[in-house]
Amino acid sequence: MFLYTVIPLTKIPRPAPQMPLYFSADKFEVGQIVRVPLARRKVAAIIYTCEDAPSKRQDIRRSNYALRNISEALVSHPTFTKKFLNMARSLADYYYEPLGLMLRRMLPPEFSKPQRPLLALLEKLPSPNKPEEKKETSEKTLVIMARDRLTEYKKIIKKTGRYFLYIAPEYPYLHAAHKAFGADVLRKNISVKSWRELWGKAYKSEIFGILGTRAALFTPLSTNTLIIDGENNTSHKSWDQHPKFDTRYAASHVADINGAHLYMGDTLPSITTFYTAKMQHWRIIEKKKKLAPLEIADMRKELAAGNRSVLSAPLQEILRCATKKDRIFLFINRRGLSSALVCRDCGYVETCPHCEASFVLHAERLLICHHCGKRVAAPRVCKSCGGHRIKFLGGGTERVMEEVNKIAPYLKSARLDSDMNVNAESVLSNFKRGKFNVLVGTRLALKEPLLPLLDYSAMIMADTTLNLPAFNSSEQVYEILFRFRALTKKKVWVQTYHADLSLFSRAGETDFKNFFRDELVKRKLLNYPPFAQLIKLTYAHKNDKIAEQEAQITKQKLEIQLKALQNNSDYKLSTVNYQIILGPAPAFIPKVANRYIWYMLIKWPKNEKGEMQDIKLRNRLLSVVGKDWDIDVDPVDVV
Repeated sequence: MFLYTVIPLTKIPRPAPQMPLYFSADKFEVGQIVRVPLARRKVAAIIYTCEDAPSKRQDIRRSNYALRNISEALVSHPTFTKKFLNMARSLADYYYEPLGLMLRRMLPPEFSKPQRPLLALLEKLPSPNKPEEKKETSEKTLVIMARDRLTEYKKIIKKTGRYFLYIAPEYPYLHAAHKAFGADVLRKNISVKSWRELWGKAYKSEIFGILGTRAALFTPLSTNTLIIDGENNTSHKSWDQHPKFDTRYAASHVADINGAHLYMGDTLPSITTFYTAKMQHWRIIEKKKKLAPLEIADMRKELAAGNRSVLSAPLQEILRCATKKDRIFLFINRRGLSSALVCRDCGYVETCPHCEASFVLHAERLLICHHCGKRVAAPRVCKSCGGHRIKFLGGGTERVMEEVNKIAPYLKSARLDSDMNVNAESVLSNFKRGKFNVLVGTRLALKEPLLPLLDYSAMIMADTTLNLPAFNSSEQVYEILFRFRALTKKKVWVQTYHADLSLFSRAGETDFKNFFRDELVKRKLLNYPPFAQLIKLTYAHKNDKIAEQEAQITKQKLEIQLKALQNNSDYKLSTVNYQIILGPAPAFIPKVANRYIWYMLIKWPKNEKGEMQDIKLRNRLLSVVGKDWDIDVDPVDVV
């Protein structure tokens, strides 16, 4: 008789045990796929450990549930190595995600409910559980350069070995990479059959490289080189569905189990990655590029001079003087014509009845809520006082387009934002081919691999991002301006009502390290990443009183648990000189789709190298958070 701990390929909510115990008279091997009973159903699972039952009698007696028998083996030999399973366990612990859910995310979708085609493939694959060769220590390199990164990657692949993985944050990156490398691509809408076949070929090392996004990271290719491109792109983080994990963090684990060389590249790295690279002594390849000069348009002076336009006078002059050969990108991270409708008599703001957010004015006097999608006609009189003096405040992509067409009607222009029912890649391709001169767009349009070299570029409303209550808002603005300076030949403009901020003088310098140094001083003082880990806790309920009550109760639970951990753990949390639990507080948009949202933030300490301090202890703290809360470790934003 044998005892087995298994990893069921299904969601077992934390803090419940993630690897239940089973028994069987049959001998199975670690990494073998079996079927086990779980609650009232049978699910696929992977053997994690195997031990003789007689040696574990005490554990069996102490078990708080009745042991059940493994139903059957689905594959006659192991499919996965213990190292792979340990990596899944490590990532699940780090992101406080169900282990089975994390492992499912690391495999093609078929593995959750294995059917005959997949099982037939797995049966033919060789067992990986032979004595594993000792892998080299993973070497990590940060590549800082603009448009020449693919050329650099080709040199790296030629030097380091044949097998490689290229991971991009978004699919548009893959077109240029495919031209450069000619490797297999894990495409966006790949069929189940094609994914299975590609996975099988990678397992047998029948292909030399794979290009893809997050889904491609865990393909079983015994890679020599792992490239994470567009490192500073937040799309590397899975933010909208669980398991929420970050490719950039997981890549280190993949590189380590393969002994692969890890390369992270971008025009400008994130501050956290750059700090980690410095503290952990990564190799840094930096190719400096001549940057376009940055000009600051002080919108306070523009207003004082009588300019009510969303475009500053110098920017208007550039549009008037532009030729049909010029390429101009006007960036504004806001959609619509106006961001709010205000009554000048009583101050009433038109807001969505389902969300505590103002409507945004679009073409044909249509008001749209950008949070729940509700649409209504713009009123001509105030609902509160009946007044007719309705003022449209702010502006977005549609307003900028109106201004461009008014100032330079002879220039062809196009708009690209999420309101447009168009293919973003097609619009950017037309811009690159010269089909139009001016592109007005949001973040959706800022895809470097698809953009041409620009003659002029401008950030229309830097304050929109700066005014967000986020610790990294200055970094976001700096990053956008730096990318534009690397993409632009003549001049870059930034419009702001806060022209005296040191951010903008730093943004005009050639060396990004000065800005990074300033930011790191502030973040260390306030204990923000990379000096602490952020964990965002979110709760939503249709009743505002219940939402607030649940948030306060959870805060009390966390404080009691934290105090117990401070008193009883080897790691002295009591030495941390800042508040670990922040909040609760209503969300920045406190009501969305008739649900009231509350946030809490946990700042968990890191050491000087930017490494986590005691994940098990942190997870004991998170174990008191209820199942209706959303837990996001290393969130993309805290707003």
